[in-house]
Amino acid sequence: MEFRVPPAARQEIEFAVAEAPEAVSQLLTRAWNAAYGVDARPDDAFQSAFKAAEAALRPVITPSDSNTSLLKLIEIFDAKPSKWELVIEESRATFDPSRHHKLDGAQTIIQMARTIAYGQKARHGQDEESNSVTEARTAVHLAISISMAVKEEAFRRACA
Repeated sequence: MEFRVPPAARQEIEFAVAEAPEAVSQLLTRAWNAAYGVDARPDDAFQSAFKAAEAALRPVITPSDSNTSLLKLIEIFDAKPSKWELVIEESRATFDPSRHHKLDGAQTIIQMARTIAYGQKARHGQDEESNSVTEARTAVHLAISISMAVKEEAFRRACA
Protein backbone atom coordinates (compact mmCIF):
# COMPACT_ATOMS: atom_id res chain seq x y z
CA MET A 1 0.00 0.00 0.00
CA GLU A 2 1.07 3.54 -0.68
CA PHE A 3 -0.21 7.06 -0.34
CA ARG A 4 -2.29 8.31 -3.21
CA VAL A 5 -0.05 9.94 -5.78
CA PRO A 6 -0.86 11.84 -8.97
CA PRO A 7 -1.12 9.54 -12.00
CA ALA A 8 1.77 11.36 -13.71
CA ALA A 9 4.07 10.60 -10.77
CA ARG A 10 2.99 6.95 -10.82
CA GLN A 11 3.69 6.79 -14.57
CA GLU A 12 7.08 8.43 -14.06
CA ILE A 13 8.31 5.79 -11.63
CA GLU A 14 6.81 2.91 -13.62
CA PHE A 15 8.52 4.08 -16.80
CA ALA A 16 11.84 4.72 -15.03
CA VAL A 17 11.81 1.30 -13.38
CA ALA A 18 10.95 -0.42 -16.67
CA GLU A 19 13.65 1.41 -18.63
CA ALA A 20 16.55 1.62 -16.16
CA PRO A 21 19.25 -1.02 -15.77
CA GLU A 22 18.28 -3.64 -13.19
CA ALA A 23 20.41 -2.27 -10.33
CA VAL A 24 19.07 1.26 -10.80
CA SER A 25 15.53 -0.07 -11.20
CA GLN A 26 15.70 -1.97 -7.92
CA LEU A 27 17.07 1.05 -6.08
CA LEU A 28 14.42 3.37 -7.52
CA THR A 29 11.70 0.89 -6.54
CA ARG A 30 13.09 0.67 -3.01
CA ALA A 31 13.32 4.47 -2.78
CA TRP A 32 9.75 4.95 -4.07
CA ASN A 33 8.29 2.35 -1.70
CA ALA A 34 10.09 3.88 1.29
CA ALA A 35 9.01 7.41 0.33
CA TYR A 36 5.41 6.71 -0.63
CA GLY A 37 4.51 3.69 1.49
CA VAL A 38 1.83 4.04 4.15
CA ASP A 39 4.59 3.82 6.77
CA ALA A 40 7.02 6.12 5.00
CA ARG A 41 10.70 5.67 5.85
CA PRO A 42 12.33 8.90 4.67
CA ASP A 43 15.90 7.96 5.59
CA ASP A 44 15.62 4.67 3.70
CA ALA A 45 14.08 6.47 0.73
CA PHE A 46 16.86 9.06 0.69
CA GLN A 47 19.56 6.40 0.96
CA SER A 48 18.08 4.41 -1.92
CA ALA A 49 17.72 7.57 -4.03
CA PHE A 50 21.39 8.35 -3.30
CA LYS A 51 22.42 4.87 -4.41
CA ALA A 52 20.18 5.00 -7.51
CA ALA A 53 21.74 8.29 -8.63
CA GLU A 54 25.17 6.83 -7.98
CA ALA A 55 24.41 3.68 -10.01
CA ALA A 56 22.87 5.68 -12.86
CA LEU A 57 25.80 8.10 -13.20
CA ARG A 58 28.68 5.61 -12.94
CA PRO A 59 28.47 4.27 -16.53
CA VAL A 60 28.70 7.81 -17.90
CA ILE A 61 31.29 9.35 -15.58
CA THR A 62 33.44 6.34 -14.61
CA PRO A 63 32.49 3.51 -16.97
CA SER A 64 35.44 1.35 -15.89
CA ASP A 65 34.80 1.68 -12.14
CA SER A 66 31.53 0.26 -10.84
CA ASN A 67 32.27 1.24 -7.23
CA THR A 68 32.71 5.01 -7.49
CA SER A 69 30.74 6.87 -4.83
CA LEU A 70 28.33 9.67 -5.69
CA LEU A 71 30.59 12.25 -4.03
CA LYS A 72 33.57 11.00 -6.06
CA LEU A 73 31.47 11.10 -9.27
CA ILE A 74 30.66 14.75 -8.54
CA GLU A 75 34.33 15.47 -7.82
CA ILE A 76 35.40 13.84 -11.11
CA PHE A 77 32.79 15.85 -13.02
CA ASP A 78 33.83 19.09 -11.32
CA ALA A 79 37.49 18.50 -12.23
CA LYS A 80 36.71 18.52 -15.97
CA PRO A 81 33.04 19.38 -16.64
CA SER A 82 33.66 19.84 -20.36
CA LYS A 83 33.93 16.04 -20.70
CA TRP A 84 30.13 15.72 -20.32
CA GLU A 85 27.13 17.36 -21.87
CA LEU A 86 23.39 17.59 -21.64
CA VAL A 87 21.42 17.73 -24.87
CA ILE A 88 19.81 20.97 -23.69
CA GLU A 89 22.06 23.99 -23.49
CA GLU A 90 20.66 26.61 -21.17
CA SER A 91 20.64 30.20 -22.34
CA ARG A 92 19.39 33.02 -20.18
CA ALA A 93 18.90 36.63 -21.08
CA THR A 94 20.83 39.19 -19.07
CA PHE A 95 19.87 42.79 -18.40
CA ASP A 96 21.45 43.59 -21.75
CA PRO A 97 19.11 42.04 -24.35
CA SER A 98 21.96 41.79 -26.86
CA ARG A 99 23.81 39.35 -24.59
CA HIS A 100 22.79 35.92 -23.41
CA HIS A 101 24.49 33.99 -20.68
CA LYS A 102 25.06 30.39 -21.75
CA LEU A 103 25.14 27.72 -19.08
CA ASP A 104 26.38 24.17 -19.32
CA GLY A 105 23.28 21.99 -19.11
CA ALA A 106 25.29 19.07 -17.71
CA GLN A 107 25.72 21.12 -14.54
CA THR A 108 21.97 20.74 -14.00
CA ILE A 109 22.26 16.95 -13.73
CA ILE A 110 25.26 17.20 -11.42
CA GLN A 111 23.47 19.78 -9.29
CA MET A 112 20.61 17.31 -8.83
CA ALA A 113 23.17 14.68 -7.77
CA ARG A 114 24.82 17.21 -5.46
CA THR A 115 21.44 18.01 -3.90
CA ILE A 116 20.89 14.32 -3.15
CA ALA A 117 24.45 13.81 -1.90
CA TYR A 118 24.57 16.77 0.46
CA GLY A 119 20.90 16.81 1.37
CA GLN A 120 20.90 13.42 3.03
CA LYS A 121 21.09 14.21 6.73
CA ALA A 122 21.47 10.66 8.06
CA ARG A 123 24.50 9.99 5.84
CA HIS A 124 26.68 12.40 7.75
CA GLY A 125 26.71 10.13 10.82
CA GLN A 126 25.95 12.81 13.35
CA ASP A 127 23.04 13.20 15.71
CA GLU A 128 21.22 15.25 13.12
CA GLU A 129 17.53 15.03 12.53
CA SER A 130 16.20 12.73 9.86
CA ASN A 131 15.09 13.90 6.47
CA SER A 132 11.42 14.72 6.18
CA VAL A 133 9.09 12.73 3.97
CA THR A 134 8.92 15.69 1.59
CA GLU A 135 12.72 15.88 1.36
CA ALA A 136 12.92 12.14 0.72
CA ARG A 137 10.25 12.25 -1.98
CA THR A 138 12.09 15.11 -3.67
CA ALA A 139 15.32 13.10 -3.62
CA VAL A 140 13.49 10.16 -5.19
CA HIS A 141 12.19 12.34 -8.02
CA LEU A 142 15.66 13.81 -8.58
CA ALA A 143 17.11 10.29 -8.79
CA ILE A 144 14.41 9.33 -11.31
CA SER A 145 15.28 12.38 -13.43
CA ILE A 146 18.99 11.58 -13.31
CA SER A 147 18.44 7.95 -14.27
CA MET A 148 16.17 8.91 -17.17
CA ALA A 149 18.63 11.53 -18.47
CA VAL A 150 21.33 8.86 -18.50
CA LYS A 151 19.06 6.21 -20.04
CA GLU A 152 17.95 8.57 -22.83
CA GLU A 153 21.59 9.58 -23.39
CA ALA A 154 20.60 13.16 -22.69
CA PHE A 155 23.45 13.33 -20.15
CA ARG A 156 26.48 11.83 -21.81
CA ARG A 157 30.17 12.12 -22.54
CA ALA A 158 30.82 15.06 -24.80
CA CYS A 159 31.80 14.37 -28.38
CA ALA A 160 35.48 14.99 -28.93
